[in-house]
Amino acid sequence: LIVAIGRGATRGILFRDASGIELAGKTDVLVIDKTGTLTTGNPVVEKIADFGNPDETHPLFAGLSRLSQHPLSAAITSKFRNQGADPVNFVDFKDIPGKGITGWHNEQQYFSGNPGLIESEGIPLKENEKALIRELESESYSLNVFASRERLLVVAAISDQVRESSAPAVTALRSIGIEVVMMTGDHEAVAKKTALLTGIEQYKSGLSPEGKADSIRQIQSEGKKVAMAGDGINDTIALARADVGIAMGSGSDASMAVAAITITGSSLHQIVEAITLSRKTNKIIRQNLFWAFFYNVLTLPLAAGVFFFLTHQMLDPMIASAAMALSSVSVVSNSLRLRKS
Repeated sequence: LIVAIGRGATRGILFRDASGIELAGKTDVLVIDKTGTLTTGNPVVEKIADFGNPDETHPLFAGLSRLSQHPLSAAITSKFRNQGADPVNFVDFKDIPGKGITGWHNEQQYFSGNPGLIESEGIPLKENEKALIRELESESYSLNVFASRERLLVVAAISDQVRESSAPAVTALRSIGIEVVMMTGDHEAVAKKTALLTGIEQYKSGLSPEGKADSIRQIQSEGKKVAMAGDGINDTIALARADVGIAMGSGSDASMAVAAITITGSSLHQIVEAITLSRKTNKIIRQNLFWAFFYNVLTLPLAAGVFFFLTHQMLDPMIASAAMALSSVSVVSNSLRLRKS
């Protein structure tokens, strides 16, 4: 285990404890978040649809978005700042897990998040607004909407590029017998496009943080060991629920705090390496246990004088001590093979 921890660290794989090393190698299913894990996590605002005065709504949208740690919110703040909008200050900020955020400005409540937030808060939408949202979703954009309590104000269409390493990593995971499932809070069209680009056959869209955890629990009920890879605050519940949580190093501190394994880089290939290293470690642990037991079964009777009636000699204590040391040396030497794995 000590050698495996050191080897992992040199490859940018940080194991929090021994259980993480042992359980990772027993993984049957890897659940992967989309944004920031399969994608670059550097989304770009492609289109803006205004239903109010942009000079008033854009500073408000930017001001509320900058309070969120979600990558989509960061893209919005950056977009409006580049356009010269000066973000306003909000009070009584509140995070709405899996949906968005809300805050108050000049005694007026505003909301920023996915279209599901508008529906859950009962904010009325006109037919042309609904049509635009459906159209943008069909074009595989991630949407971030901004609204007051009374009406929709802005719709931002955002794209996030899939990492070049994602598709090869998914193929590599399959080659070692890992079933890959993508779970995302994004809508169906975006999830389907990402799945096609990465070669993932199973995916679930429109999930809340609790929904991801429930889906993982369902997989576990089938007797499968589940690892979860994610990077955001919204992934923490699922990371904690999985048998092995894997946090991407580019993600939030909250996700790293609950994960058994942290990947310091952003490549999914490191997850393949972590699982492979864990399997090799478990194999060597079993080898060490077997040979140590086998060695002692053979040598303890010899040390006890089982052949005294034939040879009329006892085993020299110095030889016995050397034999015992040799047992430890063999175990350590076998373990050190991990350094070259």
